Amino acid sequence: MLCLGSVCPAPSAPTAGSDPGTEPEKQSGLKARSITMHVTNADLLDHAQGTVKFILNDSGIVFFPATQQHRDLKSHGLSYEDDYRGNAVAGLVMPDRVEIRFHKAFSDDRLRTLWRKVLAMPELAKTRFGQLYYQGREIK
Repeated sequence: MLCLGSVCPAPSAPTAGSDPGTEPEKQSGLKARSITMHVTNADLLDHAQGTVKFILNDSGIVFFPATQQHRDLKSHGLSYEDDYRGNAVAGLVMPDRVEIRFHKAFSDDRLRTLWRKVLAMPELAKTRFGQLYYQGREIK
C-alpha cells in the first residue's frame, strides 16, 4: 500500500472464513512480532541518476524519487513527519553514501541494526550502497 499525502486506500478486511482465534498470537495471548521488513520501489535504485529518497523503520523501507517530500509519503506503516512526529526516519541514497536525518526516537545503535537488516534483504542484495551517515556522522 503506497499513500501520497493523506490519500490512502482503506485497509483490507479479514477474509471470509478466517478464524482469528486460531492465530498463534491469539492462542498464546502474546502479540507476534513481525520479523519481515517490506521493501517498496527498490527498482528505483537500479536506474537512479542521482539521489533517491527513502523512509525507514522496523517495518520496512520505501524508496521514492528525490522530487517528492519525505513527509508526503506513507506506506506499510511508515510515516515520516516534521518535528519527529512520525515513526520513520528520512534518508537519501547518493552514489557514494547514504544519509539519514536525525529523529529523536532512533539511536545510533537502532539505526545500525536497522541498516544491517536492510542490507540483508534479498530485494537489495545486489545494490551497492555507500557508507551510512546519521546526523552527519559515519555509522559503522
